[in-house]
Amino acid sequence: MPTVARTLEAETRRAWDTYAERLAGLEGAEYDRAEQEAWTVLRDTLDELQGGSSSLHRPSVG
Repeated sequence: MPTVARTLEAETRRAWDTYAERLAGLEGAEYDRAEQEAWTVLRDTLDELQGGSSSLHRPSVG
């Protein structure tokens, strides 16, 4: 795998890990508030990693 692809993969993994860490141990309304912000940061980070061309959208809930 080329170095650029490995770096992109590592940065993507790091973004998802950061997202999960921000939500660890939270429950209820506290989780809901933190998740909205964490999702926005994750989406923006993934967009940047993809050169702004990501088509990632927040999944709809129930």
